[in-house]
Amino acid sequence: MTESQTDQRELAWARFPNDALVIDHDVPGRRCTSRQCRAPVWHGFTRAGKPTVFDIKPDGTHTGTNHWRTCLDRERFRR
Repeated sequence: MTESQTDQRELAWARFPNDALVIDHDVPGRRCTSRQCRAPVWHGFTRAGKPTVFDIKPDGTHTGTNHWRTCLDRERFRR
């Protein structure tokens, strides 16, 4: 991951901290299934009750930011 990509993720974490209904720190982390991304994520529910994945920071902190805001391969998923 480049420094620019890291900066963009940090901006998203600051701007969208409340996508998750609840931030559950007990949910084990996994990796994004995109071969290009592979970022650490955890599974939870959005405030609308939809299941999705959320980012995990490099220090292991679970965020409330929906991973689709920061996925390195998100353009492929939008097609």
